[in-house]
Amino acid sequence: IFDINSTDFYWKFTGDDAKYIITGVDAIREDLEVPLEVVMGYSGGVVIAIDEMKNIDQDIYLTDKVAGVSYPLLDGVATLNLEQGTYTDRFFLTFTPVQVLSTADGIADLFTSIYVDNLNDFVVVNKTQEIEIQEVNLYNLLGKEVAAWNIEEQQDKYQLKIERKLPTGFYIIKLKSDKGILNKKVIIE
Repeated sequence: IFDINSTDFYWKFTGDDAKYIITGVDAIREDLEVPLEVVMGYSGGVVIAIDEMKNIDQDIYLTDKVAGVSYPLLDGVATLNLEQGTYTDRFFLTFTPVQVLSTADGIADLFTSIYVDNLNDFVVVNKTQEIEIQEVNLYNLLGKEVAAWNIEEQQDKYQLKIERKLPTGFYIIKLKSDKGILNKKVIIE
C-alpha cells in the first residue's frame, strides 16, 4: 500500500516494514493468523466486512487479541468502537475463533464485554445489554485488590484508568452490578 488514509487498515507482518493491501499465504490452516494493522484517524465506530471471497470454504473471523473476541465475517461484520491511534498486534484474520481463559460466568458474557487495553492502561467495560454497574475492582491472583472504581454515572462504555504500572500476569476483574457479581480473568502486559 502506498497511500494510507487517516483511517485505514492493511496487512502488517512481523519483521517486515512493508504494509500490504494484498497478500498471499502458503496454505489456509485452522491455526493461521494473518496480522491486520488498523489506523484510526478519529475515535468512534468502524465496520470491517468481507466484500468478496473465492476458493475458501471455511469460517473466517476477525480476532481481537486484546478483547479476546472473534467476529465471524463469513455471514456478518465486525463493528468496532476504537479510539484514535494505530493498532498493531491486536487484530488478526483467523480461521478459528479465539479460545480465552476466563472465569467469567454466563451473566458477564450476556451483559458486558470486559477487557484490558494494555497499550493505554485501561480496564474497558462495554455494556452489551441493560445492566447497572456499581463498582469495578481489579485483583491479582493472590486476591489482593490493586485498583478499584466506584461507578456513579451509568454509561454504555467505561475506560477505567489503571493508575500504577502493574507486573505482567493474570488478574481478576470483579464487577458488581444489579445482575450480581461478575468475574473475568484478564492478562495485563
